Amino acid sequence: RRLASDLGAIAEEDAPEGRADVNRCLERRGDKLAWWLSESEEVAEALLAGAMGAREALGSAEEYNMASTQNWRAVQNLHQVLRRGGASGGDEDDDGRDLAAQQHRYGEAMRQVAERRWHRAGIRWCREQFRRFFFEGGATRLEAKRARGRYFRLHGCRMDADMARRVQAQVASGIGGAGSGRRLRL
Repeated sequence: RRLASDLGAIAEEDAPEGRADVNRCLERRGDKLAWWLSESEEVAEALLAGAMGAREALGSAEEYNMASTQNWRAVQNLHQVLRRGGASGGDEDDDGRDLAAQQHRYGEAMRQVAERRWHRAGIRWCREQFRRFFFEGGATRLEAKRARGRYFRLHGCRMDADMARRVQAQVASGIGGAGSGRRLRL
C-alpha cells in the first residue's frame, strides 16, 4: 500500500493538469519501478525493508539509465575510433592517453553489461551452444549437412539413406571434418 500511495503522490506531482495525465504518469512510473525492481535485487530488498521509498528507487533507476546511456556512448565512440584505425589528429601522446581513457571506459561499460542478469543468461546460452556445437556433434551434423548439400548441387537429387549414413560416419570419424585437411569424397 505504501508503495502504491508513494507512486500515486509522485504521479500527481510530476503530471501536468488532468486526471488522464496523472494516470499516464502513474503507469509510466509504475512500469519503470517494476522493471527496476526486477533488475536490481538490492533496490527491491531495500524497498521491501522500508529502507528506501518509491522516489529513491525511481531516482536510482534514473541514475542507472544515465550510466547505461553513457556506457553505450563510450562503446560507440571507441568502436568509431577503432574503425578509423585508432585515435587521429593532435599530439600522439594525447591521443594515446585519450584512447587509453576510452578503453578504460569501454571496460567499465562491458563490466556493467556483464553484471546484468539477462546478459548473464545470454552468455550462458552462448556457452551452451558452443559446447553443443564443438563437443556434442553439432559441427559433425553441420559438415554432414553441407556434404548433402554439395551432393544435391552436383547430382540434382538427394543422397539415398545408405550414402547419407556413410557420409555421417565419415564426418564423425574426422574424415572431411573441419580441421582434418582432408576433403570428404562423394
